[in-house]
Amino acid sequence: MGNIQRSDYNAQCDIDVQHPNWMKNLSDQCLLGELFIPGTHDSCSLHGGDAIQCQSLPLPKQFRAGIRYLDIRLRHFNDTLPVHHGLKFQHTNFTGVLRSCREFLEEEPSEGILMRVKQEYQAANNTTSFDQLVKGTCLSVLGAKWFVDYKGKLEALTLGQLRGKILILQQYRGEKAPGAFRYGCLDIQDEYSLPTVFHIKSKISQIEDHFKKKRGCVSLNHLSGSGAGCYPYTCARNTNSAALEVLRRNETMQGTIVAADFPGSGLISEIVRRNG
Repeated sequence: MGNIQRSDYNAQCDIDVQHPNWMKNLSDQCLLGELFIPGTHDSCSLHGGDAIQCQSLPLPKQFRAGIRYLDIRLRHFNDTLPVHHGLKFQHTNFTGVLRSCREFLEEEPSEGILMRVKQEYQAANNTTSFDQLVKGTCLSVLGAKWFVDYKGKLEALTLGQLRGKILILQQYRGEKAPGAFRYGCLDIQDEYSLPTVFHIKSKISQIEDHFKKKRGCVSLNHLSGSGAGCYPYTCARNTNSAALEVLRRNETMQGTIVAADFPGSGLISEIVRRNG
């Protein structure tokens, strides 16, 4: 992977860009469907080697850099919710993720966080269902006041309603978490299977096409991909730069979440700039 820092790719444990409160100067009436949201894929995947690791920055540093969309994968294990990437435990749990979100939002109440929640790996030794455990953890660790209370269309959610709160995008069956929306309501590009490095070109085409697509709902464009012959960092070194180039050429795209592996300062800054 290497200790590389480029404008579009950052594999170091720190990053030179800081956008801790980029939402602050935007109007409360700004709609989610009008924003570009920088995010990370497998946001807590910092461990497991080149075939598994997707990020180099822990959540607090991601937040300070400007990331506002998280991709959180939870294993259902012993009635707890450890964070996993595949079989690999990522040395934290859902409680830790929620506390990191709260600590950031207490420091920067003008900001809001979107969080995809997905069940990962094999469930084992549980007496409580996954959906009930996620909901119960949200309420016991933070309480309902930290989650968006909104029942309209996602693209019509205002920044004023998001400020200081978490909006969960739920990718599992069962009872909803506090204020959650179904992940499937997004217009999603997530072609993650890349058997070899020679498939990266096709992935880039899909990313570019999804950016240009006309839509009536919030879009999610994953820059990530991996496979037996293509590690996450190899994909990111190519797709991140391609996405940055598209963003610099096109001034009109709105309503998009961009989820990257090892996002660089230029990629984050360009997405943030488009909101201001």
